[in-house]
Order: sequence, then structure tokens, then C-alpha cells
Amino acid sequence: MKKTIKALIVLLPIFSLFGALNAEGLSIQEARKMAKENNISNRSQVEMLKSAQSRSKASFTQFLPSVSAAGTYIQRGDDFQLKTDMVTLPVYKIDSSTGTPAPVAGEFVPFQIDMKLGEKDSYLFNVNLTQPLFTGGKVLTQYKLNKNLEMIEQNKMQLSDEDLILKVDEAYWRVVTLQEKVLLAEQFKSTVENHLTDLRNYKAVGIITQNDVLKAEVKLNDAELNLLKANNGLKLARMAFNQVIGQSLDSELTLSDKLEEGVLNTGKADLDSIAEKRPELQMLNTAIKLAECNTSLQISRYMPNIVLNASYNFMNPNPYNSFKDECGKDWTIALLAQMEIFHWNERGYMLSSAKSMQKAAQYQFDDASQLINLEILQSENSLNESQQKVALTKISVQQTEENLTYCNDKFRQGILKSTDVLDAQTLWQKAESDYLDALAELKISEIKFNKAIGELTQK
Repeated sequence: MKKTIKALIVLLPIFSLFGALNAEGLSIQEARKMAKENNISNRSQVEMLKSAQSRSKASFTQFLPSVSAAGTYIQRGDDFQLKTDMVTLPVYKIDSSTGTPAPVAGEFVPFQIDMKLGEKDSYLFNVNLTQPLFTGGKVLTQYKLNKNLEMIEQNKMQLSDEDLILKVDEAYWRVVTLQEKVLLAEQFKSTVENHLTDLRNYKAVGIITQNDVLKAEVKLNDAELNLLKANNGLKLARMAFNQVIGQSLDSELTLSDKLEEGVLNTGKADLDSIAEKRPELQMLNTAIKLAECNTSLQISRYMPNIVLNASYNFMNPNPYNSFKDECGKDWTIALLAQMEIFHWNERGYMLSSAKSMQKAAQYQFDDASQLINLEILQSENSLNESQQKVALTKISVQQTEENLTYCNDKFRQGILKSTDVLDAQTLWQKAESDYLDALAELKISEIKFNKAIGELTQK
């Protein structure tokens, strides 16, 4: 029972959140957030960025000294021995008259060395400090290289976010558009039904023929079929939208944003400032910096590496005191220098390769800049065309409404035929549908334009 209560306490906020979304409606910003949190590709890119950041931090540590410790234990099977042959040493006596030692004639002392050195068990402990002093710029260049790789991962993250936002917005406005089209199809069906009711009443009093009624019934069948198609399209669009934002396919979230014209910023894009915003150009610009770092690394190979090394050692047996069984201590300070002299011009070939890659990266950046400028102009034209299309379809809606009202009035006066009213209804329904499509197209064109100028994630 307690476990059940705890589970309900944990799940209650989640149920409340979905209840709030269904009550108030899901905005497009909330949909973007949900998609970002549930998108596996986005999660993977986040981890890639963290990995790049860790590599940058790791490369920075190369500026700092490294401290290491090592310990060695050795057990020998045989002891070291120092043994000499038997020799005789003369005996000396101090001459009282001169005060100097003088050998005593005929007296000798036998002497032989026979001793063991060291211990069977030996220990060596070492603490070592290493600090690079000069590497020809290798350490600094490697750090810059990793920082540029981190920047590329950030650009990839932005690019992934933009692609996801575009996908979410397209799915969102597709659902909103089809919701409006379902309402339009229901309204059109109701309009045809009302007209059919009037026709049947006119037929009953002999004003019109059965043929007029049959034509209206066919139109009603078409309206019902269109309504069925609209509902099926809405169902599929909802499933696609749920898949994008990471929800179950059968979820029925209420969307709060509506298709409206709004006020758009359609000013001319500053092509010179786009490079600072487009992640693709930022990535290519960083690729140029990476190529420059590679060139610097190859140049640094022509320079020596100078390293400061300091160590402190503990040894048992003690070599500084006749290898006695005690701990001896010692320290060393050294400067190490290394430089490659000759390797069949391998460094020269690698440097030439790095310079060619640097030029290639610059050419790729220039080519991409031109293509992106073209994309911006195309998206700007598309946005302007979409705005014009909305304005024209809106006028068409007004005209078809006036035409439908006129036809209904004249039909009641007996001046126009029923087919004229049915045609007017069809024209009105098509104009309304085109207007909805134009509004949806305008939304998508605005999103693509913001993406083209590098401002999609800032909206």
C-alpha cells in the first residue's frame, strides 16, 4: 500500500502536466522543448559536446607540471659478494727520529677480503616531477586545436537544434492546418445540407425538379468524403507530430497556437553578418583554424623539446652507506633536450600537406559562403511570395463569400439555378482551403528564412 502511494506521488506531477497541456493547449515553444528533451540524437550530441569539453580541459593540463610516483621491490636469489685472494701486508712502525712510518723488516700480516654486499630484499621508491619548458608551441597549439574541436561540437549542437525545430514546427502547423480544414469541411457540409433541405422543400411544392435535388445530394456526398479525408489526414498528422516530440502515437494534445498572419520582419538580410550566426559557416571557419593549428604543429617539429625533471629517491639497502639495511635518500634535477635531426624530409612533406589542407579549408568556406548567400536570397523571396499569396487568397475568400451571399439571395428570388449556388459554395470552400494553406506556408517560410539567417534558435 505504501509503495502504491509513493508511486502515485511521483506520477501525480506528470499527470498534472499533461492535464494542464490538454486544458490550456500546447504552444509551439513547449512542443520544441518536449522534442529537444525526448530526442535521442540531441542527447547524443549533448554527450559529444561534453566529451569535447573534457578533452579541452585535459589538454590544458599539459601546461602544468606532472607528478608521478613509482615503487620497486626486488628479491635476489644470491647475494652480491666481494672476495679477494690472500695477500700479505707489510707492518709499519713510526720512526721516532723522523716521525714517518717505516716498514719493519721481516714482519708481514696476512689479509683477505671476503664479504657480502647488499640485502636479499631491495626497495626503491621514487617521486618524479616533470615540467615542459619549451616544445616549439606544441602544447599551446594542441590546446587551441581541442578548443576548436569543442567549438565544432557546439556548432553541431546548434545545427541539430535547428533541424529539430524545423521538423517540429512543420509537424505542428500541419496539425493546426488540418484542424482548421476539418472545421472547414464540417462547415461546408453543413452549408450543403442546408441548401439541400431548401431544395427538397422547393421540390415538394413543385418549384424545382428532382434533378436539382440529385445534384445537391451528389455534392453532399463529396462534402462527406472530403470531411472523412480531412479527419484521416488529421489523425496521421497528429501521429507524426507525437512521434517528433517523443509522445505516444495515440496522444491527443490540444495545440494552442493558431494560423494567423501576424507581423513579420521582412527586412533585407545583412549577408556580411550571416557568417557569425550560421553554424555551417562557423564550422567551416573553425575547420580553417584547425588546419592552421595542424600547420603550427608541423612547424613545431623543427624545434627542440626542453623538459625540466626533478626526482627524489628512497633506496634500501643504502648505496651511500655500504649497502646497509637502511633507507638511503637522494635527489636529482635534470634538463632534457630532444630534437629530430634527419628523417628523409618526412617533416617537410607533412608541413606541405598541412598547408594544402589549410588552403582547401579556405576554399570550402568561400564556396559555402556563396551557397548560403544564395539560400538566404531564395528563402527571402519565398517568404515574400508567401506573404503575397496570403494577401491574394484572403481577397479570394472575401470575394467568394460575397459571391455565395449573392447567389443565395438570387436563388431565393428565383433568378439563379441551384447549380449556381453549389458552384459558389465550392468556390468558397476552395478559397478558404487555399487561404489556410497559404497561412501554413507563410509560417514555414518564416521558419526557413530565420534558419537561413541563423536566427531560428533565437526565436
